[in-house]
Amino acid sequence: MRALLAAPAGVVALVALAGCVPPWRQAYVRAEDALATGRYADAATAFTESCDQDATASDACSRAKTMRRQVVEETVLTAKRACTDDLRACLSSIADARRLVVREPELRRQVEALLDEASAAHVGRCRALPAKTYHDAMLRARCLALAEDEVGTEAHHARVREALAELASTLDPGDGEAAVDRLVRAGLAQCYAPSAARAGAVERARQAVVQRHRHDIALDVDGIRGDVAVALCNALAARAPVRCVERAGATTIRVAGSFDLGRVEHSARRVPKSVRYVDWVEEQPNPQHVELRRAVDKLAGEVRATQRAADEAKNACDAADEAVRRADYCYDCDERSRRDEVCAYKDTAERALREVKSAHDDKERQLRFTDAVLRIDHTAVYDYVELHHVWELPSQVQAACAVARFTDPPLSAQRVVRVEDVEHTGFPRAGLVQDPLVEPSGAELAERAQRIAHDELLAFTSRCLTSLSKDTSRCDGPLDCWVREALYAGRDPLTSVVDGFSQTLSNQRPDLPPIACRQP
Repeated sequence: MRALLAAPAGVVALVALAGCVPPWRQAYVRAEDALATGRYADAATAFTESCDQDATASDACSRAKTMRRQVVEETVLTAKRACTDDLRACLSSIADARRLVVREPELRRQVEALLDEASAAHVGRCRALPAKTYHDAMLRARCLALAEDEVGTEAHHARVREALAELASTLDPGDGEAAVDRLVRAGLAQCYAPSAARAGAVERARQAVVQRHRHDIALDVDGIRGDVAVALCNALAARAPVRCVERAGATTIRVAGSFDLGRVEHSARRVPKSVRYVDWVEEQPNPQHVELRRAVDKLAGEVRATQRAADEAKNACDAADEAVRRADYCYDCDERSRRDEVCAYKDTAERALREVKSAHDDKERQLRFTDAVLRIDHTAVYDYVELHHVWELPSQVQAACAVARFTDPPLSAQRVVRVEDVEHTGFPRAGLVQDPLVEPSGAELAERAQRIAHDELLAFTSRCLTSLSKDTSRCDGPLDCWVREALYAGRDPLTSVVDGFSQTLSNQRPDLPPIACRQP
């Protein structure tokens, strides 16, 4: 950076020592500090901020423009080599320049041209990579998608889409390929350049793989109802590529066994119970209410008597006042002395009236919140008997799975369906509601036992089917066995294979992150 932009000696220190400074000045100080320490991009940013705060207060605007231009020009000169060889190195080199050229259309064109050259060079290098194997194809796709969002230009997105479409066209499967290869090739092509035709190809290939590895199952379990067997078949088909058949064939897995129901056993035991309740209520006059009533009546009489005395004292005081007035308001005379004595008594009588009224009001308030009658609950105990009923239906399910690699012992499960109910007659006076007997039917108990047997058979047969994943006799190679294992483990075969390849590639090339499948 040329020396003409260096900060004058002492400016930074003087400004920093200033007291409370406006925002534009604070940004200006940061710019000078960055400039003094050689952080030119930070200086350009701070000068721009200072200009935005107040465009007339300083020379920040002109210095910001000069700094931006010089930073960008130097970046363009020094980043050419990096942008020719490595896209991520290029993005790192021009990061400050891309941020600073937002306000400079002419400078922005220079940076965009440099980034466009880097984009074209990167996509060209990726397209030159081989794509003969699945590993190579996924490596090329990861290369193309590298830092795509960081570049972010429409021209780069278009180049990547075109290159991925070209890669997808080389992956589109042919009719003569094995089912598993058609599935993987179609799945990768759909991921990189999705279309309705490729989605259909993926589904057809998936069905072909499922059909290739499908087994028939003959469920021959005596005692299992037809609807339970159908539900069991549907549950198995949702977990693995199997189909239930009535008659065993060459590739049929036979699950044979029996389901037996015992006799319903009923028992009841008597459980003594008791409940305490209010038998009758005794009512008595409340002595506290009686005492309060007497006190209120007594105070009412005192209020009346005190009121009369206060009225008489007031009349006497008024008459004494009139006598003083007739004596021309004499000062040291009998009339005034009489007036003072009589009116002092009036004040005492009025004070006594207020006190007795307050006492009367208090007692009357207590009386209003005191019950006149006391209610005494007399309780009793009602003894009764609860009958605790228990119905038990034992059942047994046995089954064996005819798969050579299935090493689990045959299924032999004994279960008991248990239903309980409580019965008593009730006693309304005690608030005890009758609990009538609800006896389960034999059909209800058998239905519960059938459901339990369904779950036992489902778990057992699922373990039997899982063992089929280890049968390599029907595989056309490691990839086909990989798919077979995924199918009988309840996983999607395409996702399982692609995820496996992706994990291997991530271990070998951690510098290339996985690619997200394109949206249609």
